[in-house]
Amino acid sequence: MNVTEEEKKDLKLMEEYGENVTRDFCRLCIESLEHEISPKIYITASIKLETNSYQVENVIKALGSIFLRAAEKNLNTEQMKESLSHCNLSDETIVTITNAYSENSLLLEETCKKLAIKNLQYKDMEWRFDIITRTRALTDLAEPLITMQLKLENTGTQTIEKHHIQIEPRTLVHITEKLEEALHQARSHHIKKFKQRKL
Repeated sequence: MNVTEEEKKDLKLMEEYGENVTRDFCRLCIESLEHEISPKIYITASIKLETNSYQVENVIKALGSIFLRAAEKNLNTEQMKESLSHCNLSDETIVTITNAYSENSLLLEETCKKLAIKNLQYKDMEWRFDIITRTRALTDLAEPLITMQLKLENTGTQTIEKHHIQIEPRTLVHITEKLEEALHQARSHHIKKFKQRKL
């Protein structure tokens, strides 16, 4: 797992305050993933450390980002230590951060699931043509509508989601033109070369 240069700077800043402060930062980081932390906590910590609240918040965010990326990749303790070994931190600091990661692995795993972006894939579509005929209240013929039901599969949960859309024919024509334009670009020589390079 890669640690960004900004995250390395934040971790190094945290280390300068000592091991007890590093443990406190790890604790605050885990708390921030469980529930929203009051800005007063950042301010209080910044006063004790004689710095500003933005730096305190940045350190906690950096730790949180590292923890979640590690949990997403399902890193074990040794792999976490290996990732942190490139951050120019002391062995003691690395152990403290790694311990906080391993002790809260279940929480981090659940948080990753909650934050995961749904990956939806098209499964099926049903449609019908609706039109309102003349009534006493409606003397002119109304414009017809097309009602569609899209079935999309959430690949994460393996469940089917149904989405209903009702649009006018002219809007559907516009959507069709845009899709044909996208399909044409997907078949272009440039995209084919990109796919080949990716493979």
